Amino acid sequence: MKDERLKPYINSLSAADYDRFLGDKSKDLLQRVIENPKLLEVFKRLKDR
Repeated sequence: MKDERLKPYINSLSAADYDRFLGDKSKDLLQRVIENPKLLEVFKRLKDR
C-alpha cells in the first residue's frame, strides 16, 4: 500500500507544534503582517533566498 511506504516519513504533530504553525500564534503573525506591510516585504525577500 502507498500509505505504508510513506509512514516512516510522516510524524504526528504535538499540540505545541500545531499551535505554533496552525493555531493562535500563526494568527498573531498574520495579524502583525497585515498591520505592518514592511514586515511582509521582509518575508518576501527571505522567501526568495
